[in-house]
Amino acid sequence: MASDLTNGGLSRQFGVNMNAVRTAVTPVSGAAFQPNVNADTMVYIQVAGGGSGGNLSVTIGPTTGAEIAIVTTMAIAASTGEEVTVKVPASWKVVWTGTGTVTLTLCAIVTD
Repeated sequence: MASDLTNGGLSRQFGVNMNAVRTAVTPVSGAAFQPNVNADTMVYIQVAGGGSGGNLSVTIGPTTGAEIAIVTTMAIAASTGEEVTVKVPASWKVVWTGTGTVTLTLCAIVTD
């Protein structure tokens, strides 16, 4: 279920404008990252369940510690994957957290 940022995978999978700026990042589970300081962005998070599965949560906010829960607890079954898309205001932070054997397979930031 992996997307291809360079050959139109985001366009096919998510309907993303291919003239937009696309950036792949690899944020660490539980650590805040800032997609863009100056512009609103769409963040696409794709995870895989691994051997025994686990849970996924996603928060966004203007500062660490003041996050809004976008996904509180999404169960990810073993050997499956899920995708979450969220619009993030300029300069806000995002935290994705995977428990169990949930791992990040793609995190893309799109800025029009």
